[in-house]
Amino acid sequence: MIQIRSFDGEIEELQQFIVSTWSHDYAGKMAFPLWPTEYFNWQLGINAGVSRDHLLAAYDDGKLVGCVLGVPYKFQIPSGILTGTLGSWLSIAPESRRLGIASQLKAEIIARHAAEGSAFQLGYRYFGSKHSKGSRFWKDDPLSPSQFLGRVGFLVRVLDAPRAAAWNVNMLDRVMIRLFSTWYPGPKQRQSTVTVRPYVPDDLPECLTLIHQQTEPMSLSLRWEADTLGRHLQPGSTGRSLVAVREGRVVGFVAYHAIPFQGLTTEPVGVIDIVQTTGMSFGEQRCLVDAMLYDLKNLGAVLALKLRIGDYGVASLLSLGFVPRAADSHLVANWATPRLPIPSSGNRHILWR
Repeated sequence: MIQIRSFDGEIEELQQFIVSTWSHDYAGKMAFPLWPTEYFNWQLGINAGVSRDHLLAAYDDGKLVGCVLGVPYKFQIPSGILTGTLGSWLSIAPESRRLGIASQLKAEIIARHAAEGSAFQLGYRYFGSKHSKGSRFWKDDPLSPSQFLGRVGFLVRVLDAPRAAAWNVNMLDRVMIRLFSTWYPGPKQRQSTVTVRPYVPDDLPECLTLIHQQTEPMSLSLRWEADTLGRHLQPGSTGRSLVAVREGRVVGFVAYHAIPFQGLTTEPVGVIDIVQTTGMSFGEQRCLVDAMLYDLKNLGAVLALKLRIGDYGVASLLSLGFVPRAADSHLVANWATPRLPIPSSGNRHILWR
């Protein structure tokens, strides 16, 4: 009998279950992350005391056969601040499908959010490949709690063209990688009116002020607080962060990480979470972003990805060789309350997970 409850095992068990399930479904068909244990320790915050209430798991006679994970955040919309979660990692064991497990997990998401007075879980429905399992599950239906809030895609910067081309599953993408990479040299360390250095915990108050200035006018955004942003930027974790300093003050920062992705080969891919450059000149922005790309390349990343969701002016990214890809995902809200008005357009800031 299937039982839905909070995941109560070790993080290594969860990581192995998700990666093995995704490998079964997608290996050789589409690129996908091989989520490391260290990544889950960082994002889920279990070691930092974050509740497991939204780490939902399905068990069949004590065996883990499904999961969907949510990370608690506050969110900002024009009408105010909401509590909710950022969700991802829906996985169902191949031998346990067609038992209604995904529907039970979705119902439990809604029930737990409603019980604690939270508004929704936000996530992404990837439709960029016919092999995607999630695209068949999340449906935008007025009678269901799921609401599509718009399409999003990525900006992509090639960092190592030969390895990126050999890694990519799509033949057209392999050709385009080699074509565009001839136009832009590798990232470099630039001279500027700002000094770029690694983030340290004493930078948190200034970084928090800056990210609030950036996200305040947006139609939908994470509402970073000292604990969530501090954990995200914490040195020594999977995440990496750089700050730009001018005259002794932090005037901008970037947050990013590199994790292995499986394609035709396995290669590290950089994922850029935050680019905060409000008040920086165009040249200063390029200095900070190029320093990030330089670090990612030194980490072995073959590509860098930045979600194209309107949280950052892309001119400096385009000037540094980023190329926009077509939208391939829906931003989805699974409401536990009556739907609140969120503008269908406007700038947004939600992490990709």
